[in-house]
Order: sequence, then structure tokens, then C-alpha cells
Amino acid sequence: GIVEISIAGDRMRSLSIAHQLSHHFGLDDCLVMPGASGERSLIDRLGDAGAQALVWHLRPGAGVGIGWGRTMLALANALPDDLDLADMRVVQATGGTTARIPYTPEACATRLAERLQARCIPISAPAILSSAQSRDLLLQEPVIAEQMAELGRLDIALFGASSLRQNSTVHSSGFFDNSLQRHQAYGSAVAALVGRFIDAHGEPLDGPLEPRTIGISLPDLKKVPTRILVAGGFDKVSAILATLRGGYATVLVTDAETAAGILNAEGIEPA
Repeated sequence: GIVEISIAGDRMRSLSIAHQLSHHFGLDDCLVMPGASGERSLIDRLGDAGAQALVWHLRPGAGVGIGWGRTMLALANALPDDLDLADMRVVQATGGTTARIPYTPEACATRLAERLQARCIPISAPAILSSAQSRDLLLQEPVIAEQMAELGRLDIALFGASSLRQNSTVHSSGFFDNSLQRHQAYGSAVAALVGRFIDAHGEPLDGPLEPRTIGISLPDLKKVPTRILVAGGFDKVSAILATLRGGYATVLVTDAETAAGILNAEGIEPA
């Protein structure tokens, strides 16, 4: 009986915190996982919860864009295999990154398409080009232009919020090296969303990577009707908070400890 009461209490607290976050940031939906139980990793638990949130919003014929990272791959793997939705499209939200990691943009998009039995639309280009001129030329190629146009027809966007610590996704993917982190344009950066950098207020940062990047832009991300942010861990509080302040997400999926940290950072006492 005591265990059941404790579990029920954790769930009620998570629901209350989710309501606080939704109200404060104007979210359409918020899913807050109760505290850890068992031996499952936070990433796997976030993947499960993110998959649940995605299923709630899926409709036949929908176009779904997906970023990359450990959590995105966990989300794709967690989807049930009995979904019966026709004419789905999955679009890779950015160009490709280093192949040294298993959670590349290509891997995340491909796995999500497999689970949804959807058509997969890749971005057949690197996420970062060597120069702005190279990027501009590449975007003129008909195949890539056609693929990029699909990013303007999304119904749902799935993405995470990367912190800028050394072992974060944006570093491990080869996207952001130490020399760039020291660049004055990124001095106020606290997060990266789909390869784009923002400050603590959620404002985009126009650094040297911006004109060399291929993928969905932050203004275009905001045009997607349903934008599901899946992220957690106390080291992600600043990154998630900046993303919410910037209005990039309509749905948040996170864990209770992180959610409480976000509210505390906003001067709100968690329920």
C-alpha cells in the first residue's frame, strides 16, 4: 500500500508540474515523467514518453521532421509497431553529421520512418559546409532543393535541446568544436536546436556557422504546427528553458526533476 501511495503521489506531482509549465509557457501539451524507478536510463525513459507524445499527435498523411541525437533515436525505437497510419512522411531536419556516432540525422530519420512505415525523405548534404558559397551552390541543386522544400510542409517537428557541454550531442556529432565555442558570436550561447544556436532568452545567434548550415531554420521551425521538444537531465535545464522562452516548442516532454528546475529558474515554486 505504501509503495502504491508513493507512486500515485509522484504521478500527481508530475501532472501538477506539467500544468504549471503549460500555463507559464503557453504550451499546447506537456508530459512530465515521474522520478526514476528501476534501472532504465533517462534517455530510454524520455524516448518512451516522447513516442507516446508523438502518437497522440499523429494523423494519416502527416509530415514529421526529426532532429538527431540519443533521445531522438530512443524515441524512434520506442514507437509501437502496430500503428496503422497511411501516407506518412518522415523528413530529416538537418544535413548529415559525422558517421562516428550511431544517432546521426540519417539514422534517426530512417529508424523513425521504419517504425511509422512512412516514406523517408533525407537531406542529401552535410549539415555544415566548408563555406557559405558552397552551401549556396549546393542548395541550388534540384534534388536538394526538393528535399529542403519538404521541411516547409511539416505537420510535426521532433527535436531535442543540446547543451554546449563537451560531451553533448552538438559536440559529439562534430557540429561544434572548441574553436567555435570560443568565437565571440557564441559567447552567450546556451543551447543548440536542430543545429542552430540560441542564447538564454531564446534569441538566435548569427555566428559563423549560420550561413554554412543546411537544415530547417529556426523561423521555419516555428511555422510547424506541432513542435515536440523531448529533453531531460538537470544539465539541460538552461537549454530547455531557453527553448521555451524562445517559443520553439508547443509540446514539452521531460522528467520531473528537470521540470522542477525549469520552474525554479523562472522563480516559480513547483507544485
